[in-house]
Amino acid sequence: MNDEELLNGLRSVGAVQGEGLTLYALLDSAIYAGATMDETGKKFGNLASVLVDAQLESLFVYAFDDERTDASPLLVSLSDLNGGLAARIATLAREYHLTSWIWSPLPSNELARHLAAFIRAKFGDAAAMLRPYDPRVMEDIIACFDPGRQAALWGPICAWAYVDEDGVLKQLSRSRVQPASRVVTPLVLDEDEQRRFEALASRIALQTYVETHAPSIMTPLTPTQRKAFSALQIEIGNRLNVESMGDLLIVAALSGAYGAEWIDEDAIAPLVRSVSSGSTSLAMVATEISHRLEQRS
Repeated sequence: MNDEELLNGLRSVGAVQGEGLTLYALLDSAIYAGATMDETGKKFGNLASVLVDAQLESLFVYAFDDERTDASPLLVSLSDLNGGLAARIATLAREYHLTSWIWSPLPSNELARHLAAFIRAKFGDAAAMLRPYDPRVMEDIIACFDPGRQAALWGPICAWAYVDEDGVLKQLSRSRVQPASRVVTPLVLDEDEQRRFEALASRIALQTYVETHAPSIMTPLTPTQRKAFSALQIEIGNRLNVESMGDLLIVAALSGAYGAEWIDEDAIAPLVRSVSSGSTSLAMVATEISHRLEQRS
């Protein structure tokens, strides 16, 4: 998908929306902060040159009462999809997958304030920052909210589209239930929401850990497959009663080498139980499991 194909896809989404809507680009600018260099020598910290003269709002101003920072997500008003600004943002979206597009009747400051209400949260007595503006985890985060909170998020949003990590233009599904109550900041998450967010955080942490310490496991997988693989390793870890990143890395290595079925082999069941009971370490058992599976194959 090139820039023009992306813009045409967005035009198709906008064509079926109602009258009186404004199109916005929502950029997660944290990745661009600091003019960091990637391996090709390209700067991707210079958002200022892309957004010069653009009408924009900083979400952190409303979420945290902070001054605008390079790390704040930015809501950019687009008069249409035919100008140079829309084209430059489309290029960023394809390269870094950190942009989404929103159609809404609200003016920019009101929409920014609305979106900002879903960034700060409380997990019991702890504070947390959520990232519903980050296309890499946007669908996962929205899915963690209860139906009423999802509906509240969607209230002033008529359509929401983004480019995922596989380079595909997707449109989020709008919640059809009625919001339960007015949204206040910080969000006070109930137990079920906290449990879902903790599971999401664990999956992201494991994926990052495996990509860092054993990149060969993840390299053959697409971004979507990496998410599913990481979630499965946590599920297997729960069955083994192991939670540490080091032990889950061993689980991931076994799954990467032998597929997810390795844990269901009858001959391996006693070894699995020995880990669950604490009588031996997963690392020692992994060596034995690997030996048996290699002999079988």
